[in-house]
Amino acid sequence: MPDKIYSVRWNGKEKVPTLNNETSAYLQDFGKYKGQLIGRDRAGHANSAYKSYDPIGNRKARLVGDLDLNGDFMYGKHSSNAGVEYKIIKWRDL
Repeated sequence: MPDKIYSVRWNGKEKVPTLNNETSAYLQDFGKYKGQLIGRDRAGHANSAYKSYDPIGNRKARLVGDLDLNGDFMYGKHSSNAGVEYKIIKWRDL
């Protein structure tokens, strides 16, 4: 599992982005995924537990790849949607 999953503080409130693939992703504040958004992998193919995204401003996120249950990047796993940009469709309050 990634070191810790965080939300984003925006105008004094904690916010979590929801992407147009229906994933909620959380900004990593520290550790090896610092600055990336991490969300649960809803399909879980090949034992993937999380998805890693690079934020693009506050409107989009680009899929980097899959992480296993321990939060380790799955280098050997093919991800056909790696590099795809997803829109952030809403920010919800925590």
